[in-house]
Amino acid sequence: MKNLRAPYCFVKLLQHGTFTGAARALNVPLSTLSREIAALERELKHPLIYRSTRQLRPTDVGQNYFERWREIIEQIDFAHASFEESLNQEPSGTLRITTLPGMGDLLGSSLVKDFLPRYPKIKLDLLATERMVDLIQEGFDAGIRAGRLPSSTYRVRKLGEQNFQLYASGSYFEGKELPRKVAQVSAHPAVVFPPCAPDDTWTLVSKNKTARVRIHPIIKINSIEVTRDATVAGYGIGLLPTHIGEPLVTEGSLTPVLRGWGTVATPINLVMPAHSERSPKVTAFVDFVFANRKEALGL
Repeated sequence: MKNLRAPYCFVKLLQHGTFTGAARALNVPLSTLSREIAALERELKHPLIYRSTRQLRPTDVGQNYFERWREIIEQIDFAHASFEESLNQEPSGTLRITTLPGMGDLLGSSLVKDFLPRYPKIKLDLLATERMVDLIQEGFDAGIRAGRLPSSTYRVRKLGEQNFQLYASGSYFEGKELPRKVAQVSAHPAVVFPPCAPDDTWTLVSKNKTARVRIHPIIKINSIEVTRDATVAGYGIGLLPTHIGEPLVTEGSLTPVLRGWGTVATPINLVMPAHSERSPKVTAFVDFVFANRKEALGL
């Protein structure tokens, strides 16, 4: 026997007493159920039921087969029903999420203010890191990652794109001229977030143009938040995500440098181990992030 379909159909047939009732309960055509029972009888080389226009009853072999399979089928039904019930339960348990450092503050704040009050049985464990976390090995439910992903063992959904642009504070440019050409950026000290500056070089694009700018870091630190703070403090020109830089331009803390030049847009993805996707807590998180991606991630 290759699968459980035939014994499942047979047990349901005897439990309901008629082909019509069993087919309705199984949500299959009457002809399909008849073929399943006939195929099972051929496989066992014995008739399992007496067929008549008035009633349906098992043969001795059929009764024996029914008794052997009934408890197994009932356990299968119970397991399936219990699992469906668990999926409909209120989301609960510890939700472990990893995200990019530049999005950790926004995401954490949004989850604390709007997500956790909605789901009081969820506990939050949020890690902001540039490290490529192995979600499965380290037990994370989901991650927010930038760029292409090396592993195909995850389910990936695109959240949006992240752009970086050049900014500096007004205090830095007191007594100095704003760069008017990309090459002039090299004459200024740079506040550097290392992932954006391999070999101390910024690669900038504007429409169909690309320029590689050699920079001279005055501060180099693997924290987008500190990169932001150092740029606002006037240490030099910083390359910041637009969702961080533009609000600071609006409030007057930063000035855009060479507006229109920035990095190539980087895809931002929500990544999940395949096994976690149907968990109620993960489903709730995914729905929340996609519905609130601007407030939660700046995308």
